[in-house]
Amino acid sequence: MDDGHTTDFALRLWGWTVLGSDLSDGTLTLTAAVEERTPLFTALATAVPHHTPGADRIVVELNGEHRLAGPVEPWAAFHTRSPDADRVLVLVELLGTWTFDDQPAVTRAVSRRLLAGWVEEAGTRDPRAAVSRLRRLREAAVRLEDDELAAAIRSRIAALRDPASISLADLVRLREWRTAPMPGPEALSDDLRSLKTARGPRPVDRDRRRSPAG
Repeated sequence: MDDGHTTDFALRLWGWTVLGSDLSDGTLTLTAAVEERTPLFTALATAVPHHTPGADRIVVELNGEHRLAGPVEPWAAFHTRSPDADRVLVLVELLGTWTFDDQPAVTRAVSRRLLAGWVEEAGTRDPRAAVSRLRRLREAAVRLEDDELAAAIRSRIAALRDPASISLADLVRLREWRTAPMPGPEALSDDLRSLKTARGPRPVDRDRRRSPAG
């Protein structure tokens, strides 16, 4: 069984119906049908890095109406190097590198809400553990290319070492982000429901809003 057929078989085990696949110039293009609650990212992370070693990017055409795209490498790392305690954090990082219908799979508002909440939790630990955790959260913000959040976390680390250096502006920003509306659990449920929730409503086509007479 070649790599393509092995990948198809592995995805079918997760409930996918693979209608076509093609590997060209490092991009694996899949055409597939899935149900609303069929696992998406977990299935891709499990199947593609291990069975399609020549792929470094994936493009998935889903149900004839959605497009999911992004790099392979972060998902290989997700399964091989992530401690269980960091899985949700890593998931947020990885979703930030993928797009759904040409928009980020996880919006900045969602990632900021979650990371800022974890920053607050980290502050309740002893100083050494808190600094270690905050560094990890700052790294995540950097990978998400969120310079404002990374700077605020950096300021929080400095304040643990020297309380006199505390930045009230950064504390206010962190509080605003962590008290923003919390997405429902479906926002990270790894299926079409979560991606549609994070993306928000699709803009209405102006032509479709016109009446037949007008």
